[in-house]
Amino acid sequence: MNAAQDMQPRVFAAPERVDAYNTRDLVGPIREAIEAGARCVVLDLSRTQSMDSTALGALVQVLKLLRAEGGELRLAAVGDAVSRVLSITRLDQVFGVYRTLDAACSPLRS
Repeated sequence: MNAAQDMQPRVFAAPERVDAYNTRDLVGPIREAIEAGARCVVLDLSRTQSMDSTALGALVQVLKLLRAEGGELRLAAVGDAVSRVLSITRLDQVFGVYRTLDAACSPLRS
């Protein structure tokens, strides 16, 4: 993978509920993409209605991996319930949160 491809957003769709039971299923392929060179990961949360602390912790770990490589994690189409959780935990200040998938997939900020 060359440098230009590294910065192409890689989109992953989250399920309706992200919790201790399925977080590994979501995060595993994301980690594999990072190991393969992805530097911009977009998590499509348009279907996600709830997210527990296990999921939040895993996303923070993914963010740390990406930042260590000069990349970023973007959360797209965040619904009201997940938005409240992000706000309460102040993680909305940590993650890049975008209203739409298209906005999250826009070119990487310089």
